[in-house]
Amino acid sequence: MHEEKLLNADQKVIWEKWADILKTDPSPENYAKAYDEVNAFLRDKGDPARGRSADGTIYGETGDENDWQKSIIISLAGQPGKRVLEVGCGDGRLVLAISRRGARAKGIDISKVAIETARQIGARQKLDVEFEAADAIELAEADQSFDFVLSSDMVEHLNPEQVVRHLQEVRRVLRPGGAYIVSLPAWEPPEKVDPLHLGNYHPHEFAGLLRKAGFFPELAPKKLYRKTGDLVSILGPAKTAKAKIFRGFTKLPLIGGSVGCKLIERWCGRLNFFYAEKI
Repeated sequence: MHEEKLLNADQKVIWEKWADILKTDPSPENYAKAYDEVNAFLRDKGDPARGRSADGTIYGETGDENDWQKSIIISLAGQPGKRVLEVGCGDGRLVLAISRRGARAKGIDISKVAIETARQIGARQKLDVEFEAADAIELAEADQSFDFVLSSDMVEHLNPEQVVRHLQEVRRVLRPGGAYIVSLPAWEPPEKVDPLHLGNYHPHEFAGLLRKAGFFPELAPKKLYRKTGDLVSILGPAKTAKAKIFRGFTKLPLIGGSVGCKLIERWCGRLNFFYAEKI
């Protein structure tokens, strides 16, 4: 318990220091320094939530399929032959899971420390995924070069003044009909927000930013439901009693089409979790 409190206290010092810097000077250089320090701290201290043991080794490297949001992202973007870019890939587990589905995937992150970890995991899994330390604001990728761009819990780390530019860059690198699949925390009271979460968005507010940048956003779970017709898809692969109940419901003619979509909107309408198609 003492170690946990010490860890949190140490985190607070680092997180708040860099939050103050990035609010006033969100340069790529500062972002790289900030997240190199953050990722090195998490690596060295151990971060079970990110699949790291205290000695820095990695476990649960395929665990992202068990996270329901990431499971939905994998189901939508993990298509054979599709070109997929993850922005803010961290240790790479999401983009590696998508690669296992046959997609041609690449992950970028501002932190060289995170990219080195991702390369190590990719090498152990013998997957051909390119990882590169790169900025999320000025993407180095060619125009119209990807079918999907992904980000999971990344956009909230950007300075709000940079978000529209980031979205424009994502749109630029997407092919016609491509989509940005993006998840980020929904709005929270300011006193509960992580210091490094510089953006704090209501879903309707972030959807408005996506529209302004040239996207048509809809809830990602709804998009998957339209594709599969199976409500259990939004729960991911969890083998729970609730999942079995919903699996049974989806076989009934009364649960489908607009009814299923309305149920998803009710369950997920407060989430910042969008399938945003380029228009």
